[in-house]
Amino acid sequence: MKVDLRLSAGRFALLGASALLSLTLAGCGGGGSNNSSSTASTAITFAGSGESGSTNGTGAAARFNNPVNVAVNALGNVYVCDFDGNRIRRISSTGVVTTVTSQSNFQRPFGITFTPNGQLYVSTDANDSLERDATTGTLWRVDLSSGVATVVARNLGRPRGLAAVSNTQIVLADITQHDVRIVNPLSGIITPLAGPRTTRGITGFVNGDGSAARFNRPYGPAVLPNGNILVADQGNNSIRLITPSGSVSTFSGSATAGFRNGALNQALFNAPQDVEVDSR
Repeated sequence: MKVDLRLSAGRFALLGASALLSLTLAGCGGGGSNNSSSTASTAITFAGSGESGSTNGTGAAARFNNPVNVAVNALGNVYVCDFDGNRIRRISSTGVVTTVTSQSNFQRPFGITFTPNGQLYVSTDANDSLERDATTGTLWRVDLSSGVATVVARNLGRPRGLAAVSNTQIVLADITQHDVRIVNPLSGIITPLAGPRTTRGITGFVNGDGSAARFNRPYGPAVLPNGNILVADQGNNSIRLITPSGSVSTFSGSATAGFRNGALNQALFNAPQDVEVDSR
């Protein structure tokens, strides 16, 4: 298994930069990622160009407006949160870009994940009444055939990343409440997992169980094959590990920002914003 930790200079498995989507092929590069491999990264332009927009098309003819996160389904199609375009876009394996979701009450998509049964879920910063503040994060179910997005949970704070644990469990990291929660997308029930749950949120760098643990702007959760969850703790320059029961420990990094490869307890990160897990 390889854990790929994307830093602020290049945040995701597909790296969104302005209107350009680039595909990281392998390894780790000094500017964009830090992992156990010593192989240099290679990035190619997969779709889009340096110009922003919402045009569908193939390869460089397509336009995006601040693509921020992606998910890949079993067919190899890439689904993109086009944040400032207020859309979900699909890129085929041949680079053809189409719009999946574009509805007037669907604004600022950021987190995106597929559950094991192939259902797509997306979090937005705004709710379906177009209100947007530190509390209005909303989880949507997206029908891939019709493109219709339907609200399944509201008042989620400001989620910065989603990961599916199962068909009925989606983990989200909230950078305003500084906690990690589980949402059941079928019932809409929200269950605290780790970190405090208060009106304004409490920051810190504390390992512990459930509400005793502290984070500082948790980002980009990922689920390990054993069910444990990794979260990029941006403000603490570290990667945290959360068990299914909510016990939190430090997986790698420390409060000290830096760029250093090495053993988990020796590596340093600088404001990590996402974690991706390769099951190989």
